[in-house]
Amino acid sequence: MFKARSRGSRSEEPKEPGQVQSGGDGESTSKEECEKLLGEENLDTLANLTISAVMLQDQGKYKEAEEMNRRVLNGKEKVLGKGHLETLISVTNLGVVLQSQGKYAEAEAMQRRALEGLESKPGKQHPVTLTCMGRLALVLQDECKYREAEALNQQVLEGYEKVLGMDHPDTLACINNQALVLQKLCKYEEAETTYRQLLQRYEKALGKEHPHNLISIGNLAVVLQLQGKYEEAEATSRDALKGSEKTLGMDHPNTLMSVCSLASLLHLRKQYDASSDLYQRASDGFEIALGPSHPRTIACNNGYNSLRQEMTILEADSLSDGLNRMRTL
Repeated sequence: MFKARSRGSRSEEPKEPGQVQSGGDGESTSKEECEKLLGEENLDTLANLTISAVMLQDQGKYKEAEEMNRRVLNGKEKVLGKGHLETLISVTNLGVVLQSQGKYAEAEAMQRRALEGLESKPGKQHPVTLTCMGRLALVLQDECKYREAEALNQQVLEGYEKVLGMDHPDTLACINNQALVLQKLCKYEEAETTYRQLLQRYEKALGKEHPHNLISIGNLAVVLQLQGKYEEAEATSRDALKGSEKTLGMDHPNTLMSVCSLASLLHLRKQYDASSDLYQRASDGFEIALGPSHPRTIACNNGYNSLRQEMTILEADSLSDGLNRMRTL
C-alpha cells in the first residue's frame, strides 16, 4: 500500500516548489567541484547536496539520502539559523527519508518541528507549509493515528485546492492520501470511488505511467481485494506492477511493494506457486533495499511465512489422503 507524498510523493515524490531535479554524472561532478571550491557550508554547495539527496531518495537509496539530508540540515542551521525557511524545508525533507526507512517517531518529530516554524512564517496557507502538514499526516498514517491524519489531510486538501487548484499534482496526491485513510477506516466503497475519480484526473494531468498514477492504481487494487473483487483486483495489481517496473525499475522499493501486494492477492486466490515466487522476489529485494528490520520487509516476510505454512499443511493433507487411499485399496 502506497502513499503519494507532496514534497511533497513512499521515492515517488514531487519536488519542493522551485526545486530542480538533475541527474547523471555531470551533476555528481558539479557537486564535488562545488564542495571543493566553495566549502560544504556554502549555500550553492548545500543546494547541490539537496539535489543529490532528492535523486538518492527517488532511486530508493534511503540510507544515503538520509546522510545527505543531515549534511544539508547541519550546514543550513550553521549558515542560516534553525528558524530560516530553507532550514525548515531541510528539516521536513529529512523527515520524509526517515519515514521511508520506518523511523516513524523521529520522522514525526521532524515534521512537527518544521510545521511549527513554517506556520509562523511563511504562514499556514503557504504551499510549503501545506506540504509539511501533508507529510506529517503521512507519518501519522504509518503510526495508525488515522483520525488525526484524516483531519490534517482535509486541511491540506482544502488549502491546496484554494492555493494551487483542483488538478495540481500536490492536490491530487493529497486526495490519494485521503483515500488511504478511508481505506484504513474500512470505508472501502468510498475509498474505491475516490481512487477511480482520482485516476481519471491523474491520467489527464500527469499521464498513465507517472509514478503517482501507478501508486493510485496499486491502492485501488488493494481496495478491490478488501471487498472480495479478486479478479478485477488482480488485473489492476498487474497493471500497477508492470508500470512500476517500467518507470522505476525492477528493484525499486515501490516496485517491490507492488510485487508483495500481488503475491498477497494470489495467495488469497490459492495460486500458491505464483504467490511464492513473488513473495521470494519481494522479500529478497526488501532485505537488500531497506534492510531486515524495515516494516515493509517484516510485513512481506510475515505474508511469505503464512503462505509457506499453508502450503506445508496442504502438502501434508495431500500425502495423508494418498496413504489412506492406498490402505483402502
